Amino acid sequence: MGGQASHGAGDPAGARVGRKFGAIRARTQEFEALARFLRDRVREADLTIGDLEAATGLKKSAISERLAGLKLDDEAFVDAVVVACTGTPALMPRRERMRRDGRRLLGIARTRSTAVLDLTGQPERVRNVAMVAQELALTAQAKLLDLHEQLDRKNGEVAALARVQQESQLALRDADALTSVLSTWVVVLADEVDRLSRDRELAMTARPPDLAGLGRADAELARTIAQHGRTAAELARAEHDRRLATALLAETLTRTRRLRDEVRQLRTAAQLPPDAGAMGGAAEGGTVFPDGTATAHAFGDDIDRALDRAETIGREIADRLHHALTALDEGAQTLPLSADSATDFADNGVTSTDTADNAPREDVLWWDMLAHVPTDAFVWAEETATALVGERDAHASDFARLVRERPVREILLLADRMRERQWEEGAARLRVSLTLALPLEELTALILALLEADSLLRRNEQGAQLLRAALAQRPVDDVLALHDALSRMDDPPQVVRDALAAIAQRPYADVVALARKHIEGPTVRRDRSALLTAVVRKWPPERVVDLVMELVDIDDGAIVWQVFFALPTSPARQTELLVRLWAALPSHEYFHEMLPVTYPRDGGVRPLAATIAALHVEWPPLLDRAADELRREVMPLIIRQTPVGDLDHLSKRLSERGLSPERIFAPYADLLVPDFVVPLADD
Repeated sequence: MGGQASHGAGDPAGARVGRKFGAIRARTQEFEALARFLRDRVREADLTIGDLEAATGLKKSAISERLAGLKLDDEAFVDAVVVACTGTPALMPRRERMRRDGRRLLGIARTRSTAVLDLTGQPERVRNVAMVAQELALTAQAKLLDLHEQLDRKNGEVAALARVQQESQLALRDADALTSVLSTWVVVLADEVDRLSRDRELAMTARPPDLAGLGRADAELARTIAQHGRTAAELARAEHDRRLATALLAETLTRTRRLRDEVRQLRTAAQLPPDAGAMGGAAEGGTVFPDGTATAHAFGDDIDRALDRAETIGREIADRLHHALTALDEGAQTLPLSADSATDFADNGVTSTDTADNAPREDVLWWDMLAHVPTDAFVWAEETATALVGERDAHASDFARLVRERPVREILLLADRMRERQWEEGAARLRVSLTLALPLEELTALILALLEADSLLRRNEQGAQLLRAALAQRPVDDVLALHDALSRMDDPPQVVRDALAAIAQRPYADVVALARKHIEGPTVRRDRSALLTAVVRKWPPERVVDLVMELVDIDDGAIVWQVFFALPTSPARQTELLVRLWAALPSHEYFHEMLPVTYPRDGGVRPLAATIAALHVEWPPLLDRAADELRREVMPLIIRQTPVGDLDHLSKRLSERGLSPERIFAPYADLLVPDFVVPLADD
């Protein structure tokens, strides 16, 4: 063994050259643990024994003796080593926590005295067991220290969020009051403008004209109009600040709730009792606002002075919001927050300290609320957009790298900045890169949030853009999951229905796989035909028939029912698809059940005429018999459901198309009233 230290007692192979650590010679396991803790700090900081001389005021031999576990009952030495080992910018944030950990280990060593096992002369098996036990103890100690480190960090985050929450509550309170007062003044000043306008008109009609009075009326009217405009502008700003404060408070409450759960788990893992003080909760009774905060109700009757005061309060609100935004910038959410209604929250405020019950929901996207607030993310997006627009090459720009390296919220913000610089092509390509890179769950949440967002930035169109890219390029299973998520929307907007057409662009094999999984899925999935609707209405009829014939044996021909629910709206395309299906399918039971539901078509006489005309065109020989049989099924349905008056109009429409109503309706004379039947003319 030739002087080689046992595992964990000497220097690692990669340590910096200097005076190396010898074996730990502590008399108790507790002081041994403290010595290991200090050695780990020295190694982590890449220091030598000589580097510690100035910090501790001790000679190298004394430092080595203490780091070996002897004469280590010295709090000043422990603190000095920790301070020396956390002097770099990377380690400085951990100084106080490390100091607490060192003092805690020293306190344990002072109160406990677990003897170090002397294994000299013991059999190798005993030594091995003891070494394993020691390793397990060291591992447990390291895990415990890591838990304490995470707990300190989380508690710090909760405390910071509590400060942001108070700023947001103050801003929301003042914005509420300011909005209330300014709303009243807008109405009052609008009425005053009307009154002064009427007085001015009366003054103009006076004979002789009162020029001096007219001049005073003009001045007063101009002043009141200016006051009304200024008040309206302040009201708009106050309402925006109110919404932003609501979103900020929603963000802090949601993140605080998540952090509270993490803190509880860490305290449980560290076997610590619950500590309400570490949770960052507000005091009972709601938020206590600091004294001296001006309210918006102390304006008095002087309008100009009131508006000056409103501007002052508006600036105070803006400062609070800016501080809160800066604090939240790194972790702000991109999506709407999953909690209660933000509108209800803004009207009612926080009613208890339980964030799980009071976290509001904002129906617009987080970054829409931020607008042009100069957060770090906004500054990055501005600078990056300027550089990308300067290149203006949507294909050469490394969008994939940006998507990998930056958070989703920053990519969306960057796309907004590019679009504002009139480079929509680049913004669209950036969003497509984001679509292909995001995990499915995150992408689904983002698309749904964008589609449902109420925003001046037309977020629903951006969501449809992401959806089209995902449906056209993501794996088949992802497409099906997206389809299922969209099918749960109560009333999908038109942009969603339009975007679903992207499925029809996929290769035939992909669509077959999608349709197969779709049909074999749960009942709730089979009842939704958006996926097949996109394919049936975009593909040529003969290709749709190929798809049906490939899947017709699954689930009692469920694909046929889906196709009937998804028939094209064009009478010509619909009829061609039905004729081809009639010719290809061995059984026509589907038609007997579905055709009575399909006909007559809604929309009046014109689409009915188009359908009848399509049924009576000249079909290729292979389809002629199928078309004739389908006519015999469809025509009685149309005749029975169409009033006689409409049949007369229908005959005129057919004549305009160059068809003979007499020949078309003759085979169904027994279904018609006698007055309607027109005898066939001789050939």
